[in-house]
Amino acid sequence: MDPGTAGAIGGMIVGAVIPIVSIIGGLAFAAYALWLKARLREMQHRERLAMIEKGLVPPPEPRWEEMDYQIRSARRRSSGIFVLLLGIGLAVTLGAGLGQGVRGYSIGGFVAFIGLAQLIVAIVEQRSRQNATMLRPDSQPPAR
Repeated sequence: MDPGTAGAIGGMIVGAVIPIVSIIGGLAFAAYALWLKARLREMQHRERLAMIEKGLVPPPEPRWEEMDYQIRSARRRSSGIFVLLLGIGLAVTLGAGLGQGVRGYSIGGFVAFIGLAQLIVAIVEQRSRQNATMLRPDSQPPAR
């Protein structure tokens, strides 16, 4: 086998390993994030139990669904703004800067519309969530 063939085979192996390692790393990161979230909730639960054992009245439990929704909504808004501005930047760079013309504007416009869609979804979800909370009364702990 000549050195050129060996280098090509080595390059193919490296080219196949990078996506596999990336996918496994992404899944491992997601699993680790879920484990951290569960660990945090377990620690908060133990803290509440310790307060109850000492005779203290713990504060009302947080509404996890509401907190998760707020985090998700904020992420969607920020990613929508980011992708929108990325699309505008691509359109300007490709269309005017590199002289791609209509092709550059269309690529950047496509990416910008994805960001705009994320912003619209975030706004619609926020309004529907506000309307849903207005329809049901919030349960408050009894005053002491």
